[in-house]
Amino acid sequence: MELSTFGIVKLKKDFLRKGIYFQWKFFRYLLDKNGNKKYNERSKHRERNVKKTSFLLIIVTAALFTGCASYQANSLSALDPEFVRSYQEIEGVSIGCKAYSHDDCYTYLDRNVISQGYQPIQLTFQNKTSKRYIFSTKEISLPCASPEEVARTVHTATFWRLIFFGIIDGIRSSNANSSLDKDFHDKAKDHFVIAPYSFSKTLIFVPKIHFSPIFDVSLLDEETGKHKVVGLSVVR
Repeated sequence: MELSTFGIVKLKKDFLRKGIYFQWKFFRYLLDKNGNKKYNERSKHRERNVKKTSFLLIIVTAALFTGCASYQANSLSALDPEFVRSYQEIEGVSIGCKAYSHDDCYTYLDRNVISQGYQPIQLTFQNKTSKRYIFSTKEISLPCASPEEVARTVHTATFWRLIFFGIIDGIRSSNANSSLDKDFHDKAKDHFVIAPYSFSKTLIFVPKIHFSPIFDVSLLDEETGKHKVVGLSVVR
């Protein structure tokens, strides 16, 4: 059976955590296999060496599993028809709505933002009319976190990578964070115009503690200055 991206990452983390734990237990057993609680100077010296060796092994193992810092995410794709509906409130405009899974996060964001407390929701708008509508995250009934706020929670630790893995990896980490910041901003703009006869895609980040599968979106009709409110239901 083929593992999902999220499953593979989880297995790696579990293996790393358990491997380090059992490795340290084994070293402790070797040092104290006779049940002595007091170590002589030689034993203490050996224990310090073991701790240093274990620390280095942890760093090497982490390097093997994390690899070089990078950011590689796909562009937002059009949602399948099952996620898209037409609404009487806005004639000629079809709206798609989908809550991301962990796998979707890795595919389109290259980071699991759900584990950091944010639920991404993709919205699509197909405008088949000659009217212009304005979308704004301020006109959504759910609170939306800014892409900058979400991006900071999934940055790679540039400073520590610089310390442990060297200047080159530190630079790569910094570049990856810059690419992530730009991509999150481009995919989750706080407002934009839905042009006539166009197709628009966007993401919103909802704090998980405030997430609801049913919410309202209000689009501003640029010509009349009136808002069109639509009730949406999230499809997972």
